[in-house]
Amino acid sequence: MMSKKKIKILHAIRQGKIGGGETHVLDLVQHLNKDRYESTVLAFTNGPLIQELQKLQIKTHVILTEKPFDFTVWGKVFS
Repeated sequence: MMSKKKIKILHAIRQGKIGGGETHVLDLVQHLNKDRYESTVLAFTNGPLIQELQKLQIKTHVILTEKPFDFTVWGKVFS
């Protein structure tokens, strides 16, 4: 039987602190089917959320910037 490739999902959040939207992302990545989906969380500040995700062995990337919605920053996302 042919194995299916995992669907890769990038969850982009503004900060690495734990708040409403960040809690939602944490819950989402914990409950997605790991056989089907590969989640990576991108944040623009470090913090407790990033540490929690790393403990759960969920891929994280932090790009430190004060202007996360500046499109020149997004070039770093794709590099």
